[in-house]
Amino acid sequence: MVRFLKELSVEDIKEFSTAADFERYFYASLFEKPKKPKSDSNPLEQLHADYLKFLNGSTFSNDPAFGPEFAEVEISTDKMQILKLNVEKFMGRNINEIFEKAVTLDSLAPTEAQPILREQIEKISKGPVETPMSVAFKNEKNELVVLDISGAPSSAGNSYVLKMVERTNVFAKALGKRPDTEKAAADAAKKPLDVIIFRYDLVGPKSPNPWVTKTAALLQKASYWPAENRPKFIAVRRDADNLEKALFNHPFIDDLLCIPLDRLIFLQKVELVLGLPKKASPSHLFVQETDEKIEIAKRMQLERVSDLGFAMANPFPLKPGTLGHFYFRLPGQNPLLDVHGKVL
Repeated sequence: MVRFLKELSVEDIKEFSTAADFERYFYASLFEKPKKPKSDSNPLEQLHADYLKFLNGSTFSNDPAFGPEFAEVEISTDKMQILKLNVEKFMGRNINEIFEKAVTLDSLAPTEAQPILREQIEKISKGPVETPMSVAFKNEKNELVVLDISGAPSSAGNSYVLKMVERTNVFAKALGKRPDTEKAAADAAKKPLDVIIFRYDLVGPKSPNPWVTKTAALLQKASYWPAENRPKFIAVRRDADNLEKALFNHPFIDDLLCIPLDRLIFLQKVELVLGLPKKASPSHLFVQETDEKIEIAKRMQLERVSDLGFAMANPFPLKPGTLGHFYFRLPGQNPLLDVHGKVL
Protein backbone atom coordinates (compact mmCIF):
# COMPACT_ATOMS: atom_id res chain seq x y z
CA MET A 1 0.00 0.00 0.00
CA VAL A 2 2.81 2.43 0.90
CA ARG A 3 4.48 1.69 -2.44
CA PHE A 4 1.27 2.56 -4.28
CA LEU A 5 0.85 5.79 -2.31
CA LYS A 6 4.34 6.89 -3.27
CA GLU A 7 3.33 6.53 -6.91
CA LEU A 8 0.88 9.36 -6.18
CA SER A 9 3.78 11.45 -4.79
CA VAL A 10 2.45 10.98 -1.25
CA GLU A 11 5.54 11.05 0.97
CA ASP A 12 4.28 11.93 4.45
CA ILE A 13 2.87 8.52 5.39
CA LYS A 14 2.45 7.08 8.88
CA GLU A 15 1.61 3.42 9.53
CA PHE A 16 0.00 1.97 12.67
CA SER A 17 -0.56 -1.66 13.64
CA THR A 18 -3.67 -0.99 15.71
CA ALA A 19 -6.33 1.66 16.16
CA ALA A 20 -4.99 2.21 19.68
CA ASP A 21 -1.57 3.14 18.29
CA PHE A 22 -3.19 5.62 15.91
CA GLU A 23 -5.21 7.18 18.72
CA ARG A 24 -2.20 7.45 21.04
CA TYR A 25 -0.22 9.27 18.36
CA PHE A 26 -2.84 11.79 17.26
CA TYR A 27 -5.21 12.59 20.09
CA ALA A 28 -4.49 10.65 23.29
CA SER A 29 -3.03 13.88 24.71
CA LEU A 30 -6.57 15.30 24.82
CA PHE A 31 -7.38 12.88 27.64
CA GLU A 32 -4.16 13.17 29.64
CA LYS A 33 -4.53 14.61 33.09
CA PRO A 34 -2.95 18.04 33.28
CA LYS A 35 0.47 17.91 34.89
CA LYS A 36 1.07 19.79 38.07
CA PRO A 37 2.44 23.19 37.22
CA LYS A 38 6.18 23.54 37.67
CA SER A 39 7.57 26.25 39.85
CA ASP A 40 8.84 27.99 36.70
CA SER A 41 5.60 27.69 34.77
CA ASN A 42 4.91 31.38 35.40
CA PRO A 43 8.11 33.14 36.43
CA LEU A 44 6.32 36.48 36.77
CA GLU A 45 3.74 35.30 39.29
CA GLN A 46 5.54 36.29 42.52
CA LEU A 47 7.25 39.46 41.26
CA HIS A 48 6.61 42.87 42.78
CA ALA A 49 4.70 45.24 40.48
CA ASP A 50 7.56 47.78 40.28
CA TYR A 51 10.11 45.09 39.46
CA LEU A 52 7.77 43.62 36.84
CA LYS A 53 7.40 47.07 35.29
CA PHE A 54 11.19 47.39 35.15
CA LEU A 55 11.57 44.01 33.43
CA ASN A 56 8.83 44.82 30.95
CA GLY A 57 10.59 48.03 29.95
CA SER A 58 14.01 46.42 29.55
CA THR A 59 15.75 44.96 26.52
CA PHE A 60 16.61 41.29 27.00
CA SER A 61 19.87 39.94 25.62
CA ASN A 62 19.92 37.43 22.77
CA ASP A 63 23.46 36.40 23.68
CA PRO A 64 24.08 33.67 26.26
CA ALA A 65 25.38 34.86 29.61
CA PHE A 66 27.94 32.03 29.56
CA GLY A 67 28.60 28.98 27.42
CA PRO A 68 28.00 25.96 29.68
CA GLU A 69 24.68 24.89 31.15
CA PHE A 70 25.51 26.67 34.39
CA ALA A 71 28.24 28.84 35.86
CA GLU A 72 29.93 28.37 39.22
CA VAL A 73 30.86 31.71 40.77
CA GLU A 74 32.77 32.23 44.00
CA ILE A 75 32.34 35.62 45.68
CA SER A 76 33.74 37.17 48.86
CA THR A 77 31.48 37.38 51.89
CA ASP A 78 32.16 41.07 52.58
CA LYS A 79 31.96 42.87 49.21
CA MET A 80 30.56 40.19 46.85
CA GLN A 81 33.80 40.50 44.88
CA ILE A 82 34.04 37.85 42.15
CA LEU A 83 36.96 35.58 43.10
CA LYS A 84 36.58 32.56 40.80
CA LEU A 85 34.66 31.60 37.66
CA ASN A 86 34.47 28.28 35.83
CA VAL A 87 33.59 29.95 32.48
CA GLU A 88 35.67 31.89 29.96
CA LYS A 89 33.19 34.73 29.62
CA PHE A 90 30.64 35.95 32.13
CA MET A 91 27.74 38.08 30.84
CA GLY A 92 29.88 38.94 27.82
CA ARG A 93 32.85 40.08 29.92
CA ASN A 94 36.32 38.56 29.82
CA ILE A 95 37.05 36.88 33.16
CA ASN A 96 40.61 38.30 33.34
CA GLU A 97 39.15 41.79 33.14
CA ILE A 98 36.68 40.93 35.89
CA PHE A 99 39.51 39.76 38.19
CA GLU A 100 41.81 42.71 37.36
CA LYS A 101 39.10 45.28 38.07
CA ALA A 102 37.91 43.47 41.22
CA VAL A 103 34.35 43.51 39.89
CA THR A 104 31.65 42.83 42.46
CA LEU A 105 28.56 40.78 41.67
CA ASP A 106 26.12 43.45 42.87
CA SER A 107 27.71 46.01 40.52
CA LEU A 108 26.49 43.92 37.57
CA ALA A 109 22.89 44.01 38.82
CA PRO A 110 20.63 46.97 38.04
CA THR A 111 19.36 48.98 40.99
CA GLU A 112 15.91 47.37 40.74
CA ALA A 113 17.35 43.84 41.09
CA GLN A 114 19.87 44.47 43.88
CA PRO A 115 17.40 43.92 46.78
CA ILE A 116 16.57 40.46 45.37
CA LEU A 117 20.27 39.61 45.02
CA ARG A 118 21.06 40.74 48.58
CA GLU A 119 18.10 38.74 49.93
CA GLN A 120 19.37 35.54 48.32
CA ILE A 121 22.99 36.11 49.43
CA GLU A 122 21.72 36.67 52.97
CA LYS A 123 19.99 33.28 52.88
CA ILE A 124 23.13 31.59 51.51
CA SER A 125 25.21 33.13 54.29
CA LYS A 126 23.22 31.07 56.79
CA GLY A 127 23.70 27.74 55.02
CA PRO A 128 23.22 25.89 51.73
CA VAL A 129 20.28 27.14 49.63
CA GLU A 130 18.98 24.79 46.93
CA THR A 131 15.89 26.79 45.97
CA PRO A 132 17.05 29.27 43.32
CA MET A 133 16.03 32.90 43.07
CA SER A 134 15.87 34.69 39.71
CA VAL A 135 18.00 37.83 39.57
CA ALA A 136 18.41 40.27 36.66
CA PHE A 137 21.86 41.49 35.58
CA LYS A 138 23.20 43.75 32.84
CA ASN A 139 25.71 42.39 30.34
CA GLU A 140 28.46 44.36 28.58
CA LYS A 141 25.89 45.66 26.04
CA ASN A 142 23.71 46.95 28.89
CA GLU A 143 21.08 44.35 27.98
CA LEU A 144 19.25 42.30 30.56
CA VAL A 145 20.08 38.69 31.43
CA VAL A 146 18.22 36.74 34.12
CA LEU A 147 20.02 34.10 36.19
CA ASP A 148 18.76 31.61 38.76
CA ILE A 149 21.04 31.75 41.80
CA SER A 150 21.50 29.11 44.49
CA GLY A 151 24.57 28.28 46.54
CA ALA A 152 26.29 27.66 49.86
CA PRO A 153 29.14 29.00 52.01
CA SER A 154 32.57 27.69 51.01
CA SER A 155 34.38 25.21 53.23
CA ALA A 156 36.86 27.96 54.22
CA GLY A 157 34.00 30.15 55.39
CA ASN A 158 35.29 33.35 53.78
CA SER A 159 33.36 33.10 50.51
CA TYR A 160 30.15 31.87 48.92
CA VAL A 161 30.01 29.42 46.02
CA LEU A 162 27.06 30.24 43.77
CA LYS A 163 25.47 28.14 41.04
CA MET A 164 23.92 30.23 38.25
CA VAL A 165 21.55 28.94 35.56
CA GLU A 166 20.40 31.21 32.75
CA ARG A 167 16.68 32.05 32.58
CA THR A 168 16.69 34.97 30.15
CA ASN A 169 14.62 33.21 27.49
CA VAL A 170 12.01 32.05 30.02
CA PHE A 171 11.40 35.61 31.28
CA ALA A 172 11.52 37.14 27.79
CA LYS A 173 8.88 34.67 26.55
CA ALA A 174 6.70 35.20 29.63
CA LEU A 175 6.74 38.96 28.98
CA GLY A 176 5.90 38.45 25.30
CA LYS A 177 9.23 39.86 24.17
CA ARG A 178 10.31 36.69 22.43
CA PRO A 179 8.31 34.14 20.42
CA ASP A 180 7.90 30.69 21.91
CA THR A 181 9.90 28.81 19.27
CA GLU A 182 9.20 25.42 20.85
CA LYS A 183 5.45 25.90 20.59
CA ALA A 184 5.76 27.32 17.07
CA ALA A 185 7.82 24.31 16.02
CA ALA A 186 5.28 21.91 17.55
CA ASP A 187 2.39 23.64 15.75
CA ALA A 188 4.31 23.61 12.47
CA ALA A 189 5.01 19.90 12.88
CA LYS A 190 1.29 19.17 13.33
CA LYS A 191 0.33 18.63 9.69
CA PRO A 192 -3.33 18.03 8.84
CA LEU A 193 -4.52 14.53 8.00
CA ASP A 194 -5.82 14.28 4.46
CA VAL A 195 -6.69 10.59 4.18
CA ILE A 196 -7.06 7.77 6.73
CA ILE A 197 -7.03 4.25 5.27
CA PHE A 198 -8.11 1.69 7.87
CA ARG A 199 -8.98 -1.97 8.19
CA TYR A 200 -12.60 -2.14 9.32
CA ASP A 201 -11.99 -5.16 11.58
CA LEU A 202 -9.31 -3.32 13.58
CA VAL A 203 -11.46 -0.39 14.70
CA GLY A 204 -14.61 -1.98 16.06
CA PRO A 205 -16.19 -5.35 16.82
CA LYS A 206 -19.25 -4.81 14.62
CA SER A 207 -19.26 -1.58 12.62
CA PRO A 208 -16.51 0.95 11.89
CA ASN A 209 -18.99 3.83 11.99
CA PRO A 210 -18.69 4.71 15.72
CA TRP A 211 -14.89 4.80 15.41
CA VAL A 212 -15.04 7.03 12.33
CA THR A 213 -17.43 9.44 14.05
CA LYS A 214 -15.28 9.61 17.20
CA THR A 215 -12.01 9.92 15.30
CA ALA A 216 -13.25 12.72 13.05
CA ALA A 217 -14.46 14.73 16.05
CA LEU A 218 -11.29 14.23 18.09
CA LEU A 219 -8.99 14.99 15.16
CA GLN A 220 -10.83 18.28 14.71
CA LYS A 221 -10.40 19.05 18.41
CA ALA A 222 -6.69 18.19 18.14
CA SER A 223 -6.34 20.54 15.10
CA TYR A 224 -5.64 17.83 12.52
CA TRP A 225 -8.40 18.75 10.07
CA PRO A 226 -7.32 20.25 6.73
CA ALA A 227 -8.09 23.97 6.48
CA GLU A 228 -10.77 23.71 3.78
CA ASN A 229 -12.25 20.30 4.39
CA ARG A 230 -12.19 17.26 6.66
CA PRO A 231 -10.02 14.12 6.75
CA LYS A 232 -11.17 11.51 4.22
CA PHE A 233 -11.73 7.92 5.36
CA ILE A 234 -11.22 4.84 3.20
CA ALA A 235 -12.25 1.49 4.68
CA VAL A 236 -10.45 -1.73 3.75
CA ARG A 237 -12.04 -5.18 3.79
CA ARG A 238 -11.15 -8.62 2.51
CA ASP A 239 -12.69 -9.56 -0.79
CA ALA A 240 -13.85 -12.85 0.71
CA ASP A 241 -15.62 -11.22 3.68
CA ASN A 242 -19.34 -11.82 3.58
CA LEU A 243 -20.36 -8.27 4.49
CA GLU A 244 -23.18 -5.98 3.49
CA LYS A 245 -22.03 -2.66 2.05
CA ALA A 246 -24.51 -1.05 4.44
CA LEU A 247 -21.93 -1.73 7.16
CA PHE A 248 -19.86 1.12 5.68
CA ASN A 249 -22.68 3.63 5.21
CA HIS A 250 -21.27 6.71 6.92
CA PRO A 251 -21.10 10.30 5.68
CA PHE A 252 -17.33 10.42 6.34
CA ILE A 253 -16.41 7.06 4.76
CA ASP A 254 -15.55 8.16 1.24
CA ASP A 255 -14.66 4.82 -0.35
CA LEU A 256 -14.11 1.12 0.16
CA LEU A 257 -11.10 -0.97 -0.89
CA CYS A 258 -10.84 -4.75 -1.06
CA ILE A 259 -7.85 -6.95 -0.23
CA PRO A 260 -5.99 -8.15 -2.26
CA LEU A 261 -5.46 -4.64 -3.60
CA ASP A 262 -5.58 -3.98 -7.30
CA ARG A 263 -2.89 -1.38 -8.05
CA LEU A 264 -4.78 0.70 -10.62
CA ILE A 265 -8.06 0.64 -8.69
CA PHE A 266 -6.23 1.64 -5.51
CA LEU A 267 -4.39 4.51 -7.24
CA GLN A 268 -7.55 5.79 -8.87
CA LYS A 269 -9.71 5.64 -5.76
CA VAL A 270 -7.12 7.40 -3.59
CA GLU A 271 -6.49 10.05 -6.26
CA LEU A 272 -10.21 10.86 -6.46
CA VAL A 273 -10.59 10.92 -2.67
CA LEU A 274 -7.60 13.26 -2.27
CA GLY A 275 -9.26 15.67 -4.67
CA LEU A 276 -12.62 15.80 -2.87
CA PRO A 277 -14.84 17.79 -2.78
CA LYS A 278 -13.61 18.85 -6.24
CA LYS A 279 -14.39 16.52 -9.11
CA ALA A 280 -11.14 15.18 -10.53
CA SER A 281 -10.56 13.59 -13.92
CA PRO A 282 -9.27 10.02 -13.60
CA SER A 283 -5.66 9.47 -14.62
CA HIS A 284 -5.25 5.74 -13.90
CA LEU A 285 -8.56 4.25 -15.10
CA PHE A 286 -10.48 5.50 -18.11
CA VAL A 287 -13.97 5.25 -19.56
CA GLN A 288 -14.12 3.20 -22.74
CA GLU A 289 -17.02 2.46 -25.00
CA THR A 290 -18.13 -1.17 -25.06
CA ASP A 291 -20.85 -3.20 -26.65
CA GLU A 292 -21.18 -5.31 -23.52
CA LYS A 293 -24.03 -4.72 -21.12
CA ILE A 294 -22.81 -3.24 -17.84
CA GLU A 295 -24.82 -3.75 -14.68
CA ILE A 296 -24.62 -1.58 -11.56
CA ALA A 297 -25.13 -2.83 -8.01
CA LYS A 298 -26.65 -0.39 -5.51
CA ARG A 299 -27.90 -0.47 -1.95
CA MET A 300 -30.84 1.91 -1.96
CA GLN A 301 -33.55 3.43 0.18
CA LEU A 302 -37.03 2.68 -1.12
CA GLU A 303 -39.13 5.79 -1.80
CA ARG A 304 -42.25 4.45 -3.56
CA VAL A 305 -43.57 1.12 -4.93
CA SER A 306 -46.09 0.56 -7.73
CA ASP A 307 -47.22 -2.23 -10.05
CA LEU A 308 -44.63 -1.14 -12.60
CA GLY A 309 -41.63 -0.89 -10.28
CA PHE A 310 -40.15 1.21 -7.50
CA ALA A 311 -38.61 4.65 -7.00
CA MET A 312 -35.48 5.50 -5.10
CA ALA A 313 -33.42 8.59 -4.23
CA ASN A 314 -30.02 9.01 -5.87
CA PRO A 315 -27.42 11.84 -5.73
CA PHE A 316 -27.43 12.05 -9.56
CA PRO A 317 -29.78 10.82 -12.33
CA LEU A 318 -29.28 7.30 -13.68
CA LYS A 319 -29.32 7.00 -17.43
CA PRO A 320 -32.55 5.42 -18.75
CA GLY A 321 -31.98 1.84 -19.76
CA THR A 322 -29.23 1.25 -17.17
CA LEU A 323 -29.36 -2.29 -15.84
CA GLY A 324 -29.00 -2.67 -12.11
CA HIS A 325 -28.94 -5.06 -9.19
CA PHE A 326 -30.75 -3.22 -6.40
CA TYR A 327 -30.81 -4.06 -2.71
CA PHE A 328 -33.44 -2.69 -0.31
CA ARG A 329 -35.72 -3.48 2.62
CA LEU A 330 -39.48 -3.17 2.60
CA PRO A 331 -40.89 -0.90 5.32
CA GLY A 332 -41.11 -2.67 8.66
CA GLN A 333 -39.20 -5.74 7.43
CA ASN A 334 -35.63 -6.79 8.18
CA PRO A 335 -34.69 -9.15 5.33
CA LEU A 336 -32.68 -7.49 2.57
CA LEU A 337 -34.29 -8.01 -0.83
CA ASP A 338 -32.35 -7.94 -4.10
CA VAL A 339 -34.01 -7.15 -7.40
CA HIS A 340 -32.69 -6.96 -10.95
CA GLY A 341 -34.20 -4.08 -12.88
CA LYS A 342 -33.81 -1.42 -15.57
CA VAL A 343 -33.93 2.34 -15.12
CA LEU A 344 -36.98 3.90 -16.81
